[in-house]
Amino acid sequence: MSGYSWIRRLLRRFGVDVVRYSGRRFPEKIPFELIRDHDVSLVLDVGASVGQTAVDLRAQGYRGRIVSFEPQREAFRALARAADNDDAWECRNVAIGDRRSNVQVNISRNSWSSSLLPMSERHRQAAPASVYADSEDVQLLRLDDLRAEFVRKDDRLYLKLDVQGYEAQAIAGAAETLSQAVVVEAEVSLVELYEGQTLMSDFVNLMRDHNFLPLHLAPEFRDPATGELLQLNVWFARKSDVDTAVNGSVVSTRAAPDRRSRKWFKAVSRHS
Repeated sequence: MSGYSWIRRLLRRFGVDVVRYSGRRFPEKIPFELIRDHDVSLVLDVGASVGQTAVDLRAQGYRGRIVSFEPQREAFRALARAADNDDAWECRNVAIGDRRSNVQVNISRNSWSSSLLPMSERHRQAAPASVYADSEDVQLLRLDDLRAEFVRKDDRLYLKLDVQGYEAQAIAGAAETLSQAVVVEAEVSLVELYEGQTLMSDFVNLMRDHNFLPLHLAPEFRDPATGELLQLNVWFARKSDVDTAVNGSVVSTRAAPDRRSRKWFKAVSRHS
């Protein structure tokens, strides 16, 4: 037995383990690792809230361009402050969907559950602090309406969607943008948390129709009374950017020369 294995066995007796800090076990590492392995040059952060995704990426070492979109006025002010001294991080105070329009966003008490859609009773029961307390008029645009402002011809995009039930509409308004996306991250629901939303199984099929494969899942929101998983994050990669190996593991074609990247993508495939 190696010294490392002996130490791990000893620590486990006290409820402690020592493992590699990677996306296989720590979901917060997944975005940075996918950005690294897929040569992403621009992150589109849709539903940015106060900028926590971009802040985390910067802390992990991503120095590329970021554009964040957030419709709520108060959240956007905090987002703009977070990006104020970062020349590679831009922000837009708009909602993203499938058309150009003026709409109302429902503001929840906890802010991050705010949505363009009505909230379901199932959601209110599981998270009473998420109920709507106000609304605001906001501008709704398609990503394709904005892409010329940010996206260069040779960009490889990471698209993050945290839009509380509006994921399918955001994809519907992003056909041209998706043509340059190599990774998509979306927060999706297993049960109806917002009225009329697209649920996970249908959203995965929608992404497959756009030639994206699911790589990884991470729990996001559970019913505190029952433990039932209600919402999770899903990461997708463009089908042309991955290969199916003989053993069924997913291996990045662009990262193939890098042994570490091959091992990481195999781990993601097994974990998913």
